[in-house]
Amino acid sequence: MTKRQIVMSVGAVVLLVGIVSLIFGAISKGKAGQLASAPLVSTADAAAKGGEVASKDGILAVRGRTVCDDPLYAPISGTPVLYYTYSVTAAWKETVPDKDHPGKNKTENKTKSVGGDSNAAEFSIDDGSGPVRIAVSGVGDLELTESPTQTYTSRSSNESSITLGARVYKVSGFPEGTTFTARESVLNATDSLFACGKIENGTIGPSDMILSTKSPEELIASAQSSAKTGFTLGAIFSGLGVAGLLGGLILVKNDDNLRKT
Repeated sequence: MTKRQIVMSVGAVVLLVGIVSLIFGAISKGKAGQLASAPLVSTADAAAKGGEVASKDGILAVRGRTVCDDPLYAPISGTPVLYYTYSVTAAWKETVPDKDHPGKNKTENKTKSVGGDSNAAEFSIDDGSGPVRIAVSGVGDLELTESPTQTYTSRSSNESSITLGARVYKVSGFPEGTTFTARESVLNATDSLFACGKIENGTIGPSDMILSTKSPEELIASAQSSAKTGFTLGAIFSGLGVAGLLGGLILVKNDDNLRKT
């Protein structure tokens, strides 16, 4: 690569980091705004009155004891949870023809999804005035906890199934040495929760859902701090990225001038 290409490539990467940081800052600012504008109401009022006690956007917040008569059991960790999402991926190396060098082979890393699912238990929050149902779909800020990753490496290409956690997966056709990795994130069945989201038909969520064990004050402070950090880093990296791209363009112009002379 030429010096110009290096400068412009670095500038483009840094600019991309800056844009991502700005997006992160905007999302955090939106979260802080949602939390600050959502009225904290009793769980009974949330269930019975709904939009009457919500913000103009239909958002409200409640805080109280978690009530779940039938929690789910996470498929990988086996722990009782309110919500889980997991995936199982196979990874192996495969020898294939090298198109850039006819007659030769090269090794490529291959991956394939073997399984995965998301599921939520039926639960509610009750501050003592009466319960309000909470709906979770995996969309939103759910304060999920990552379970320990589980892996298994096949000893033969003839293996037809493997067990990871509490589930069995069909794995026919994978070569010997394939590594199967199970990843899981869960919303633990905690004693109490704070919920902020859109109230519809007496249920909070799943739209614009925020679930946390923290207080609303802690969440707002954290979101505001994240927004500030995101905007600051975004401005710095975006500026450096633009400078790098401009520097590359200047080198192009200088090269053209040198060719003319």
